[in-house]
Amino acid sequence: MGNAPLLCQSDSKATAVVDVADADDLVCVHQYLFPMYVVKVSDFLLMQGAPQAHHALKEKGLLHEWQPGMFTVFVSHQWLGARMPDPLGQHVKILREVLQQLKDKSLKVEADITRQEPGSATSYEQVADGYLFLDWFAIPQITARTQGVNEDATRSDAALAVQSIPAYVEACNMFVALVPEAVHMDTGLQCNYNTWLSRGWCRAELWCRVLSNRKDTRLIVIFSAKEALFISPMDWQRHSGPTLSTCSCLFAVFFWLSPKKTDWNETSTCFLIEKRMSVESVKRK
Repeated sequence: MGNAPLLCQSDSKATAVVDVADADDLVCVHQYLFPMYVVKVSDFLLMQGAPQAHHALKEKGLLHEWQPGMFTVFVSHQWLGARMPDPLGQHVKILREVLQQLKDKSLKVEADITRQEPGSATSYEQVADGYLFLDWFAIPQITARTQGVNEDATRSDAALAVQSIPAYVEACNMFVALVPEAVHMDTGLQCNYNTWLSRGWCRAELWCRVLSNRKDTRLIVIFSAKEALFISPMDWQRHSGPTLSTCSCLFAVFFWLSPKKTDWNETSTCFLIEKRMSVESVKRK
């Protein structure tokens, strides 16, 4: 692609120029219908307890609108409550411990060598000065909004942010699956890596990573404060999934994400997924 700048939409009204050196040869193809809000890793490390919602962090000045060149980590996770993602702060506590250890260089993220792309470089050393994208932080929440704030406005902003998730995933330099063993507060069921893989929403985030224009589409899976592993995004194929077909589950989520409902149909979605699966399978052989 030479040394020419790459164009990357930062929101629905403006277009930002990204230098090739910062873009990781990335051509952004998704629209930002709502600004991408992120939290500094350094600020996140100082937080305690259950995660605070979007409006609370915004009032405290802890949210920053993403700009090209900001090293950002996308955190995908399974909610541990019906109205809050992490009522007891179990997941974020482990995430803080892992990020702190990466910052201190006391934790090394091991690579799955059997599925590592030749020449791919680790980037977790840049986490210390980076930013964090977590849905509860970044997306306005209907169940946790400032008193007096219009519900319809919040719902509209939330919908636009949800439709922008493919752009958010694509913008992030690193994709983390936060999957420590925990119990769901409302259902009492166990939550872990397998249950994360079984959820259509989590798989949709995973496939946004797989289908992005980034060279390195691996992800880091955090199993505990002491165990984190670089794996191929195709790893989910080795795990049992839900009773519905993967394509059907992903189609339902992609259909919801798309602002133009005619953009997706189940046949073309499944064809695209299966085609990419074939490409990734060939890469691993």
